[in-house]
Amino acid sequence: MGISYDLMRCSGIKNVEVGELRRKLGELRGYGFKYVVSGVVVSNYQRSVLDRLCSELGLIHLTPLWGYDPYLLLHEEVKTMEFIITALQAYGLNVKWLGSRIDLSNLEDFLHIARKYGVNPVGEGGEFETFVTSSPLFRGGKVCIKSSRKVWYPNHWVGYLIIDDAEIC
Repeated sequence: MGISYDLMRCSGIKNVEVGELRRKLGELRGYGFKYVVSGVVVSNYQRSVLDRLCSELGLIHLTPLWGYDPYLLLHEEVKTMEFIITALQAYGLNVKWLGSRIDLSNLEDFLHIARKYGVNPVGEGGEFETFVTSSPLFRGGKVCIKSSRKVWYPNHWVGYLIIDDAEIC
């Protein structure tokens, strides 16, 4: 995208990660940042946590996707960018989806599973995670995955795509 970034490692432990995020946002505020833009769509929990942290730190929380229908949002995302599923953590989503690109050819199958099993179609509840490989925001190409491997725990309906090598192409 041509912008600087600062990668934040997070424990993923519910009560711990909020403190980790508070520290990181406080650090960024110290560098002069004033706004936090999040992709929260329908999660009151996520929005309220970010609203509270931003309020405590004197930051402004912007949620441009708030209230957008997740099914319509996924349709828009499929039309404008490319992404693959890199983590699955929900019953109904099996190993075939790991590493798969959601596109117009499989969108209805994916949405059928989302409806049947109560999976948020944009993964906002942590049911799945994605990795964007092409977007209008990207400058100079897209990301090509050169090698990856799947880790799947069938008894728990949990799996991960480990990306070992990727490049801008």
